[in-house]
Amino acid sequence: MAILPDSSLKEAVFVAERIRLSIQETSFSGELEDLHLTASLGVASFPQEGVSTVDSFIKLADDALYRAKNNGRNRVEFHNPEEAQKDLQ
Repeated sequence: MAILPDSSLKEAVFVAERIRLSIQETSFSGELEDLHLTASLGVASFPQEGVSTVDSFIKLADDALYRAKNNGRNRVEFHNPEEAQKDLQ
């Protein structure tokens, strides 16, 4: 988990993507030469409507993480409040 104070959702997604790419580009030598790492990351922002506790904030990021895994792994997904509003209607 990374907390990025004073960062917008867009900035947090940018940081997550840089982390993902850095992990993907990591190479090893010797016996681990054939090892290739990937990362799936979930991003959420706070404050936002409907998020009043740390647990609800973490759940949004966790839901985004599982969406990244379900959508093919090695990707960044984020909680989009506008999409969540559409789901509620």
